[in-house]
Amino acid sequence: MACKFSTYNQLRKVIFHPSYEEILFTASVDDMIRKYNISNCSKLVEKSVGWSVHSMALSDNGNMLYYGTLEGHVGYMDTNLSNNIITLNAHRMTVLFIFNTYPGYYVSIGDDSKMFLWNNGNKIATLTSLSAQRLIFCSLFGKA
Repeated sequence: MACKFSTYNQLRKVIFHPSYEEILFTASVDDMIRKYNISNCSKLVEKSVGWSVHSMALSDNGNMLYYGTLEGHVGYMDTNLSNNIITLNAHRMTVLFIFNTYPGYYVSIGDDSKMFLWNNGNKIATLTSLSAQRLIFCSLFGKA
């Protein structure tokens, strides 16, 4: 069965749930994050985050969704798309990438050439290129 969903506006990101292959999330510049079930072609929930979502990632266990916006904000919420927490003006420009590193920790990389390490909405470190490389290596390969 093929599903056809309306993209509403310019689609920026599509990610699949790490544990439930039938669940996917989309982010677009219309400020919305949407959760779909592709096994029955249904939209489960949608949430306006108030800003144009550009990047998005899920935690390894699939319980948390992290996102960055065109305006430079960084946010997170549970995967039921409730309890949205956003940090305003984290980056001066677009958040190009956001990814999960360790449980509860995530990294945002902005168009302003800044990299920040986050824990539950709190910026805990500004990363240099060397520390970011080490963090990325450890998250990918589990070694120092």
